[in-house]
Parts: sequence; C-alpha cells; structure tokens
Amino acid sequence: MTGHVPVIIVGAGPVGVTAATLLARRGIASVLLEKYQAPYPLPRAVHLDDEVARILQAAGVAEQFAKTSRPMPGMRLVDAQHKTMAEFNRAGGAGPNGYPRANMFDQPELEQILLDNLAAHPLVTLRRGCEVTSVEGTGPVTVRYTQDGAEHQITSGTLGCATCTSRSGGWSSTCGHLELCATGAACTRSAIRPARPRSCT
Repeated sequence: MTGHVPVIIVGAGPVGVTAATLLARRGIASVLLEKYQAPYPLPRAVHLDDEVARILQAAGVAEQFAKTSRPMPGMRLVDAQHKTMAEFNRAGGAGPNGYPRANMFDQPELEQILLDNLAAHPLVTLRRGCEVTSVEGTGPVTVRYTQDGAEHQITSGTLGCATCTSRSGGWSSTCGHLELCATGAACTRSAIRPARPRSCT
C-alpha cells in the first residue's frame, strides 16, 4: 500500500487519538498507525489536570469524561515503603480552564471514550497491527511499516510520534527511528516533526 496523507500519527493511545480527532475537527485528514490490535487493558496514567480536560473538551468528549472521572484535591506519590516522593496540591475547585485541577480516571475507559468518538470522524484512518520499520526524509517524510506480514509505505508532510515509550515502560523503537529524543530518555509528550528532527525536553 502506497499513498500520501497530510499527517501520519504513530501510536493510537490517548495522545495519538486526541491529536487525530483535533485535526479532523479542523478538516485535516490523518492516518493513525498502531502496533497493537486493541487498547492495553491496564491503566498507565491515572490523573490529568484542568488543561488536559480542556483539550478533551476540544476533542468533544468532556461530558463523557466527566461521567467516568473523579475530581480530587490533590495527589501524593509514594514508594514501596509508603514514603512520599512527590505531592501535588490541587485544592480550590475548578482551575483557570473551567475544570477541576485534578481528575482521577481509568485509562482504558478514557481510551474507549476517545476511540468511540474517533469513529465519528471519517477524515481519520486507524490502522491496527502496524509496526513502523523506518522513517525517511525531513519533509515530506516516508513511513514504512508492516501489517499482516505485508510491507507498506505512506508519505506525509507532517509526522507525529505519540508512542515514545513502550507498553512495558521501555524505549520505543519508533522514537529511535524519528531521532526525536537524542538523550534516550522517555518522552513525556508527543513530538511533531514537520521539517527536521528535534529533541523532547
């Protein structure tokens, strides 16, 4: 399969699906490449703030998210001995974005909400079972991947990486192909590559 699309997004987790949704709502088509056939059934993230809630509003899922999340006055992270490693005070109700400043949630549930919403956007093509094998060029870029044993390639002017860490928490080969994170540390946000490699900081 060969073709050209305005945007290619690697990774159909919450970040990738949200990015594709926001683009579609603005009339921009994208192809979403995902390695796995189904969302991971266990949570990796459990908390998001009012800024992310505002992004979910822009994606059209704020109401569904509010029904499944729980506002909290803060969050405390502890180690195996229950010693506090970090604490975040988010008391005081809604933040400047109009949503609670701390929201606890179940990631698989959020991912299903996002995927159900994505299905309403014909400008997004979600391809599962795709393993990206190479990324070439600096704009346009050519992405080669395998799916069901067959090799494919697509080109795009913009490439987004939403999977800089693997499900096990290790380094993702996709980010290595993209040369986005020169330090080898896990990215904490998606990185867009419109023209040349950049570092995630």
